[in-house]
Amino acid sequence: MSLVLGVLLVVLLMAASGVLVAAETSLLHIRRAQAEVLADSGTEADDSVDRSDLLDLLDDRVRGLGPLLFVLMALRLSAAGLLAILVADRVGASWAALALAGLLVVGFALVDVLPRTAALRTTDRLALRLAPLARTLGRVGPLRWIALGWSTFRTACCPGDSGPVRPACPRRNSWPWPTGRWLRHPSTLRSTS
Repeated sequence: MSLVLGVLLVVLLMAASGVLVAAETSLLHIRRAQAEVLADSGTEADDSVDRSDLLDLLDDRVRGLGPLLFVLMALRLSAAGLLAILVADRVGASWAALALAGLLVVGFALVDVLPRTAALRTTDRLALRLAPLARTLGRVGPLRWIALGWSTFRTACCPGDSGPVRPACPRRNSWPWPTGRWLRHPSTLRSTS
C-alpha cells in the first residue's frame, strides 16, 4: 500500500471516529423531555430525519450506544495499527512509536475534544441527526451481540442494580468489607469522651 493511500485511510478512519464521538456525546447529554419536544416539533425541512430513532435510543441508552462505542473503538485501533505498520515499514519501529504519539495528541484534539465540544453546543440538532446512524449500527447483528454480551457481563459482575440505566460502579453499601465508623474521615467523627 502506498504511503499516501495509507495516510488517507488513517485520516478517514479518524474522521469517522470523530462523527461517532459526536453522536455518543449528543445522545448521552440530551434529556428525554428535550427529545420528545424535538420529535413533536418537526418542520417540513427536517422530514428526512426519523424522529422515532432518537426516542428509541433514549429508552435504553446502554444497549443503544454499545454498538456505537464498539465501532468507535474499532476505528481508532484500526487507524493506530495501520499507521504503525505504514511508518514501521518505511522508516523503522522507533519512528512508528513517534507517529503513534503524534496520532494520540492530534487525535485527542481533533477527534475527541473538537467533536465533543461541538456536540455539547448543539446537542439537540446533532442527537436528532445522528440517532439514525446509532440505530443502524445497533441493528447490525454481530455488533449488537458483542455489545449486549458485554452489557450482560457487566450486569452479572454488579448484581443488585435495577432500572434500565445502571450505575457504572457498585453501590457503597454493597462492598464486601465493613463500612464502620473507623473508615470515616477523622474530621467527621464526634468525640465520645
